[in-house]
Amino acid sequence: MSDDLVEIERVAGSLLRQLSSGQRRTLLRRMARTMAARNRARIKTQTAPDGTPFEPRRTAGDSSLRRRGRLRSKVMFRRLATARLLRSGADDHGFWIGFAGRTAQIARVHHEGLRDRPLPRAKPVPYPRRPLLGFSDADRQVLLDMLYAHFSD
Repeated sequence: MSDDLVEIERVAGSLLRQLSSGQRRTLLRRMARTMAARNRARIKTQTAPDGTPFEPRRTAGDSSLRRRGRLRSKVMFRRLATARLLRSGADDHGFWIGFAGRTAQIARVHHEGLRDRPLPRAKPVPYPRRPLLGFSDADRQVLLDMLYAHFSD
């Protein structure tokens, strides 16, 4: 099956090269917005691109998660999934989806499972790996469907 996907992606690449730069930019911008929306939805449901759920926050017995006497029980990454922080863009050659500034640093720590200081003077804390952005096979199929729909119009 992966050989079929490689063949399809090669054909899709040749189709994209046949478009004018303006048409290609328009199509890639539309693809970027779609993939950003799919990644936002995935972050909100707390699942990785491969469909596995994120590792939950540490248990209530851990004192480092208490804040003014109560456990922070809200959904992780609720602000990272907003359109203001999760950016997308496109040019003639491709599109990108990602975060910028301090948001990118926070997202990278969680995405790669690194160590970080939750507060400036706190000890570094290891965070579990929680992949925030990525493409699944269903995402690739959506992109190919968008490409074929563009050529069929």
